[in-house]
Amino acid sequence: MTFNVLSEKSVKLFCFYLEGSLCEGIRYRNRLYTLVKTLKIGDHYGMRETCEDLRQRQRPCLITRSRHQYRVWTDVRTHVKCTAISPQGSGDEMSTVVTQIL
Repeated sequence: MTFNVLSEKSVKLFCFYLEGSLCEGIRYRNRLYTLVKTLKIGDHYGMRETCEDLRQRQRPCLITRSRHQYRVWTDVRTHVKCTAISPQGSGDEMSTVVTQIL
């Protein structure tokens, strides 16, 4: 099965609260998606496995790619628990949060 992979630059990133957790989301084609998993750029198996799991559960899968990582997203309305942004996360994650808030 093949999956469409979008450049992370082609989507609009934002942060939101869900069930007391700060989560990352994107807007693409007038739909909102929540982050399910972040994978290293060479982890094709993990990316495929995550998307196939979502599709088996009747949930859409969207993949974005940056220079260093793949991100797997699903429609925010599917009530999947989001991957919370950790305050102890890497500097890149925190700079993204600060940028989004400002």
